[in-house]
Amino acid sequence: MKAVRVLVVDGHELVRVGVKAILGTCPQYMVCGEAGDGRAAVEQTIQLRPDLVILEAGLRVLNGLEAARQILAYNPRFRILIFTEVESEQIMREALEMGVCGFVLKRDPASDLLAAAEALMRGRTFFTSRMTMLIVDMATSQRRVPILTRREIEVVQLVAEGNSNKEIARILNVSAKTVEAHRTNLRRKLKINSTQGLVIYAVRNHMVRLPQTASLSPGFGSDLDTTYLSAAAQSSDKLAMAPLSGTEPVHELSAHGGS
Repeated sequence: MKAVRVLVVDGHELVRVGVKAILGTCPQYMVCGEAGDGRAAVEQTIQLRPDLVILEAGLRVLNGLEAARQILAYNPRFRILIFTEVESEQIMREALEMGVCGFVLKRDPASDLLAAAEALMRGRTFFTSRMTMLIVDMATSQRRVPILTRREIEVVQLVAEGNSNKEIARILNVSAKTVEAHRTNLRRKLKINSTQGLVIYAVRNHMVRLPQTASLSPGFGSDLDTTYLSAAAQSSDKLAMAPLSGTEPVHELSAHGGS
């Protein structure tokens, strides 16, 4: 199996050594480079084209968020994991809006760093429990929402859970082209241009549930109106985004739903 190439960016050498040691415990990861400031991070990413960039938020020369912005402007397919000691709503909001979809605090367990790396490489989002609370704190406004069909609500829920278009198509038993059409309609209706924006929207409008301890992407069956959390989810420290119970109205619906 091809190794995942990782660029480690942190202003402190000791931290970089620690991160490399953690990644070294898993043979699927190979550190292809490291950098100590934001400008070097951008240059190294463009030069080395890593599969994953682990990026400190508070960097010298060019801060981590601006470095992430420049990296994603160059190629939005780069996967970036923000690794920070600061619990900041502003950092969280700006990073989500630009397309970053993974956050780990430096005081979190080493296992969270590895779990986050795995989640991002699978195309999923990852937030530890404290970052989950920041999302909840951000979800205090914008309650009035456009009318969505039932199928569009299902798509939003599944996107927020971290599913790809192909996975959503399989769950809803429709084509991937139909899923993309729904996402296009959602972008137009909600004026949201990123997956991370849909996650925030889903949280703000209570379309997903955020327990304090749950796995990021629990599997769930075909009944999208039933909350499902696996036993593993209940014992984890990560963010769950499970569909809401059918007894809890989550949205104003249009009269005509469907695929």
